[in-house]
Amino acid sequence: MKHSSQSFGFTLIEVLVSMTILAIIMVSIISIFYSSSQVSLKIDINRSLQENIKNITETIAEDIRNSGINTCNVGSNCHILTPGKNYTHATQLWSGTHRYYLGTQDSSGNWIITWATQCQNLTTQCHLVVAKDGGVYPLSNTQVDITSADFWITTDAIPKVTISLNLRPNMKQWISPTLLKESEMMFQTTISERLIDNL
Repeated sequence: MKHSSQSFGFTLIEVLVSMTILAIIMVSIISIFYSSSQVSLKIDINRSLQENIKNITETIAEDIRNSGINTCNVGSNCHILTPGKNYTHATQLWSGTHRYYLGTQDSSGNWIITWATQCQNLTTQCHLVVAKDGGVYPLSNTQVDITSADFWITTDAIPKVTISLNLRPNMKQWISPTLLKESEMMFQTTISERLIDNL
C-alpha cells in the first residue's frame, strides 16, 4: 500500500510570507487614508480661518465706513503701544462708540480684555470681540483662536486703519500639534474711512 507524499496545507514559510505581504498592503492603505484625511482636515481648517477673516473684516469695514475711525484718545483704555507721528499702534480700535479688541471669557462667561501673550497658550481661547450697545460680541467663532490683534491707525487726509491678525485653529477641535502649527495664519489688511453719506 502506497502513501501519498502530497501535502494540501500551507507551510509555515508560506503563511509568514503571505502575512507579511498582507501587513504591508494594510499599512499602505492606512497610510493613504490618514494622509487623505489630514489633507481634507487642513482644507476645512483653512476654509474656517478664511470665513472668520471675511466676517471680521466686513464687520469692521462697514462700521468704519458708517461711523469713522476715532483716534486713540477716546477713553482711557485705548492700549496705545506706539504713539507715532503719522500713525498710532494700538491693541484696540474705536469706531463711533464701538470698540474692537482681543478678548477671552472668564469663568462667569464675561468677556475681558486679554493680551497676545496670554493667547499664545494653547488652552486659552481668544477672540476678536466688539463692545457695542451695552454688550460684547465675538467676531470669530469657536473653531478659531485669534492669537494677536494689532491696529495701526493713521490720520491722513483719508484716515485708515491697518489690521493685523494672527489666527490658528482651536485646540479643542482635536487637531494634531503638527497640523495646528501648519495651519497658523497671519492676515493683514487696510481699511480706509470712506464715510457713507446718510441720506
